[in-house]
Amino acid sequence: MYDRILIVFDLDETLVHSTSIESERLADFMYGDHYVYVRPHLNTLIQKCNEYYDIAVWTNGGEAYVSSILKQIIPPSIRLRFVWPRSMFVNGTPQSLDALREPKNLRRLIVNGHDPCKVLIVDDSPDESILAFGNVLQVQPYRGQPDDCELMLLSEYLQKISPMESTSGMNCLLWREEVSSETRAGS
Repeated sequence: MYDRILIVFDLDETLVHSTSIESERLADFMYGDHYVYVRPHLNTLIQKCNEYYDIAVWTNGGEAYVSSILKQIIPPSIRLRFVWPRSMFVNGTPQSLDALREPKNLRRLIVNGHDPCKVLIVDDSPDESILAFGNVLQVQPYRGQPDDCELMLLSEYLQKISPMESTSGMNCLLWREEVSSETRAGS
């Protein structure tokens, strides 16, 4: 149904850190009474991904929160294939509270026409994506550190694998080591 591989990003602790506690660092922006810190290298990652992949966001954040945050961090020129906040519907059917607490499950993507061999999920928490284990690029949780380089590494890795037509058979567990070893070898 879709030609390009779809990269599905989690939001909190993957792309941004939102907290009610102010840190020494100036927040990138506010959401209500929460300080929001955008993960370093996010813009580069999104721009690179847009060249090679389709992009979506699937998160446990509420609809108003997610919409507001995405307006701040995703350029208007980038079209997201979908945004699924906590209140997501599947085929028009609202999900129960229990279903909303469940880990992200590739079956939800399949039901909505996405081939699991053409999907990568980027998430900080393996619990969030446990049922999609083979398709998960796990990133370190982001807590607002200004020197974080995780998205820079991820951008390098995604650019490297961009010629792939399928995610089937990928070893997503070692993505960081692949990029780190190449970086060290090139030094």
